[in-house]
Amino acid sequence: MTLTLALVPGVLLAGPAQAAADDPPTVVSLTFDDGNSDQMAAAAIMKAHSMPGTFYVNSGSIGQSGFLTRAQLDALAADGHEIGGHTLNHTDLTTLPNDEAKRQICLDRANLIDWGFAPRSFAFPFAMTSTAIAQRPELRLQQRTQPGRHRVPVRLRGLRQGRVRPTCQSLRDQGSRPGR
Repeated sequence: MTLTLALVPGVLLAGPAQAAADDPPTVVSLTFDDGNSDQMAAAAIMKAHSMPGTFYVNSGSIGQSGFLTRAQLDALAADGHEIGGHTLNHTDLTTLPNDEAKRQICLDRANLIDWGFAPRSFAFPFAMTSTAIAQRPELRLQQRTQPGRHRVPVRLRGLRQGRVRPTCQSLRDQGSRPGR
């Protein structure tokens, strides 16, 4: 199916367009970064139209003023939205030493798992990564695009709910995470 979008001042109209029989299916991902509390308005609209999305949150900000709360994350997940990782403190990973980049990713993921979510994907803050970060075997980031700016989030391989890789486990046990 092909989606046609028309912009009218202040209004976005969308509807199916005529597609050739051999056109591949169109996939549209609705994603929201940072866990800002005003994203609940978009979630309400999406719920009214049975449209799931992915909310990439920084677990270190959850519950702070201007950010989503744990209860709001639970409501988003109950409505069928994915809760994905976005680092602990929304830090540009390309500016950090490798150990701190790993800590930002692993502790964020551990928090989300501890809170009962099953994060399947991760969005780099500022949409920035580097080959050095993406190729770290302990992080097992599966890139969908080249290093640099990413419009498409990455999927996390081998880090399923309840199974944090051993290299992240020692960080997970340090207790330097919010919500404990």
